[in-house]
Amino acid sequence: VQDSYDKETADSYEIGFKSQLFDNRVALNGSVFYTRVRNTQQFEFFPTGGIQAISQIKRARIWGAEADIQIRATDALTFFGGLGYIDTKITDIDSADPADRAAIIGNKIPFAAEYNGTAGFQLTQPIGGDIELVARGEYNRTGRIFYDQRNSPNTSRDPVDIVNARLGIQTDRFEVALWSRNLFNERYNADAVVILPVAHSVFRAPPRSYG
Repeated sequence: VQDSYDKETADSYEIGFKSQLFDNRVALNGSVFYTRVRNTQQFEFFPTGGIQAISQIKRARIWGAEADIQIRATDALTFFGGLGYIDTKITDIDSADPADRAAIIGNKIPFAAEYNGTAGFQLTQPIGGDIELVARGEYNRTGRIFYDQRNSPNTSRDPVDIVNARLGIQTDRFEVALWSRNLFNERYNADAVVILPVAHSVFRAPPRSYG
């Protein structure tokens, strides 16, 4: 394990569009992108020596696409959604060991979700005077991720589904609302350090919160 590591650099290319349709009631945006990354940094733990270290993936490539839409159904009600997809691939590593190269090259980059999506609504409805009823709900899904560059069978996290909600009233001077993040109390790991293929040090994501 070396005492220092090289800087991480990326060359990125992207093309996309933004649009306003149907008298500005629909906003539709999209893009595709391609990135070449050198010296991707990642944290690793080596149990045989008790070593915590930063290692690097020499070269990787990423391509993907994303789109989002916002629909103003009425003056008070808006729907929104988005979808993103990425394909990542490790193309080179520093190790000259044939076994390492065979086990890692071609794998996905750790902590890069295969896709993510969101959908929801926002309601701002006048209910009298300058008082408005405000309601918002959103659903988010994050696709599968791997925690290590070897993409071992027991080092991935399944897709995660999270719902957030908010309901209240507001004026120009104040707002009173009930809210909840992770409304259905989805239990999942926000992070993990791979120690062995069958044993990890995991860090739990926040459970349901409300206020």
